[in-house]
Parts: sequence; structure tokens; C-alpha cells
Amino acid sequence: MDPSDLRPSLNSPETLEVEYKETLGQRTDVVRAVCGMLNRQGGHVLVGATDAGELVGCTLLAKHLQQLRGELRAIRPSPAVDPEVVKLRPGFGLVYIRVPEGASKPYKHNGVGWYREDGETVELRADREADLHRGRGSGTDRWELREAEEATLDDLDLDLVRSVYRSGVASGRIPDEGSPAPVDILRGLQLLSSTGELRNAAVALFARPGFDWASYPQLLLRCARFRGTTHDAFIDNQAFRGGAFELLARGQEFVGRHTSIAGEIPTDGGTRVDVPLYPAEALREILANALCHRAYGEVGGSVS
Repeated sequence: MDPSDLRPSLNSPETLEVEYKETLGQRTDVVRAVCGMLNRQGGHVLVGATDAGELVGCTLLAKHLQQLRGELRAIRPSPAVDPEVVKLRPGFGLVYIRVPEGASKPYKHNGVGWYREDGETVELRADREADLHRGRGSGTDRWELREAEEATLDDLDLDLVRSVYRSGVASGRIPDEGSPAPVDILRGLQLLSSTGELRNAAVALFARPGFDWASYPQLLLRCARFRGTTHDAFIDNQAFRGGAFELLARGQEFVGRHTSIAGEIPTDGGTRVDVPLYPAEALREILANALCHRAYGEVGGSVS
């Protein structure tokens, strides 16, 4: 990126959506500004500029950039923000952060919420935080209701769509309408928009194996078994990508592979009964809840 490319995104001086900092030594203020913009309508943060918007540059030390990224990772829920370095000369330049409006407000940094107000970053008041909680996940612009820009019907596992429909009919949760086409099943499940396009929720549920996950990095399940009671060493560590039904199956398989199974022989001498450490029903419920209730609008997130 050339410094001149930043100008269309930035106003002068600072505004509700624009924040300038002169050095990476102000990284805590930078991260608070990012957090505040996530809780408003997004914006732009530039390090290496005066309060008036003059691009003067700053020293770019690798350890300071690493510390900044570490501070950004302390924001919860995890936002999709990544500092971009614009070098003016070796070891000297600008750091630019484009901040989207957060889809899972309120956001907090190290447990404290921040908000943009009159071009400044202020601590999030309790009443305003309550308003953000009430607005979270409401309305028609939720991620799962948006049209899937990078997917078509060919990207879905249509056999799985039919299977889910049959299971729903068998359980009495879905009316029996014979053998409808997959597109009609999707429409009945409200997984198509008013114009007939796939919604993101359809991809999150039914994306077929081999789908290009680049546009949906959040459809991810991270599984790990650690040695002992700390996170210092892995016995097994895997990541799976897929729709929710696929991830549910992979998660159950992973835990099952690492779960002890006891054998009990009835007192009457009958067939031995195998009893896993974790009841299968409980494991399925835990994984299903994690997959159903996470914030899919956070593209940097996952279930772990």
C-alpha cells in the first residue's frame, strides 16, 4: 500500500471513525480505539500521524508490532482486524488498521468495554453496554441472514439436505411434503433470501466437503487433547473445516478417540456392557450447543 492510498479512508482531523496516534508506544490507546470503533460503526486507526492527520511516520520495531497484535488478540469477542504496515523507509513507516463494525457487540479489551464518542475513545457505560447487548443478534442484517456472496447451490451437500429433511419429518419437527427438491427444502427452512439466493446460514450448515473455505474461515472446529492438566503439551491437536453437521461428527469422533471406556459384566453373567467416560448424549449436546450458539459473524473465531 502506498501512503497516498490511505487518504480516501481518512479524514482530517480526528473524527468518530478516524483515530491518529504518533507512535507504537501508544498501542494500548490504539487497541482501545479499535475496540470503541467495533462497538460503533467501524472506522480507521493510523499510527504514525499527528492529531491533525499529518503523516509523519514512526519507528517500526518488530517487537512493538508483535505486542500490538497481541493486544488486539485480547479483544473479546475476537475481531477480524489485522494491522497493515506501510513502509516509508527501512524500519520507519505507518501502521494502518481498518476496523469493521462489530457483528457481536459489545467488545471488550482485557475485560473493559470502550466506545467512540465525539472523536474520542471513552469507557463503555453500563447503560450503553446494555443497549448493545439488546441489539446483538437482532434485526435482519445478522450474518446468517445475509446472502452468501461466494456460494451457490452446487457448493452444498444436497444429500445431507435431504437427509436432514427426512430426519425432521421422522421426528415430527417438519411437515411431510413427500420428496421435495433440495431448493424447496432450503426455502422451507428459510435458508434462501427473498430473491432465492443462498443465505450464509445454508453454507454454515450444509457446505459440501471440498468447499473453498477461504471466504468462510470461521467454519472451523479446533480440537486438542493436552498431556496432564495444563496446556503446555499436546497429545493430539487437529483442526476441522466444514458445515455444522460435519463439525459435529468430527468433534464427536475426536473426543471418542480420546475417551476411556470401561467394561462392566452383569452379575448374571450376561454380555459385557461398555460404558464410555462421557455419555454420548451429553457429548453431542455440548458440541451441538457450541456450534449453534457461537457468533458466526466473527470471521476470526472458531469453536475449540
